[in-house]
Amino acid sequence: MQVINTPFEASQVPPLFAGIFNSLGIWPLLYAAVLLPGAAGQSTIPAAPFCAGSFFLGAFALSPYLALREYRGKPGDHRRKRDWPTRNVLESRWNAVLALAGTAYLALYALGNGTIGAVAPEAAWAGFLPLFTQSLTAHVSSVDFMVLWMFFPPVLLEDGRRRGRFAGPPGEWASAEKALFAFCAAVPVVGGGVWLLLRPELAQGGEE
Repeated sequence: MQVINTPFEASQVPPLFAGIFNSLGIWPLLYAAVLLPGAAGQSTIPAAPFCAGSFFLGAFALSPYLALREYRGKPGDHRRKRDWPTRNVLESRWNAVLALAGTAYLALYALGNGTIGAVAPEAAWAGFLPLFTQSLTAHVSSVDFMVLWMFFPPVLLEDGRRRGRFAGPPGEWASAEKALFAFCAAVPVVGGGVWLLLRPELAQGGEE
């Protein structure tokens, strides 16, 4: 219970787990920002309830939508179909800046073992491992984090292609495209924040 009540109390909670636990509040924002711009008119299930549920249940809420949704990676007239929150909040550069700032802080706090500016991954891991093996909350939260990380590259690729990036087979991408996708997909949470900041705006017009 102390893990939930005092998530940044270093004497009670290992900093690496504090970073993981608090990142579970940012993952849903990243997923909403890459899924909802292409979610209008889904013929099977709406995206919004599952994205909202992921703030409370993480991958447990998001997984059914990811499994059943339609692919929306083709460039088209997605821009006019966005609802107000998607258009004015999730597509906003301010949202991207805030998301990236939050993810960067959590990453620096976790990898610095509670000290911003330090780099102490071994100490962070040594402090986290006993909690992971002994606490159900830590175990489930960490697994949830890993599952959300694992699910992110396909929706990142889809969002990029919807905006004219990552077209064609990966072997044909330019070096800059490969580097951008690799970073955003491989670096958990922070990569998603970088993508929101750098991604192009949706084009208006064209065919779906």
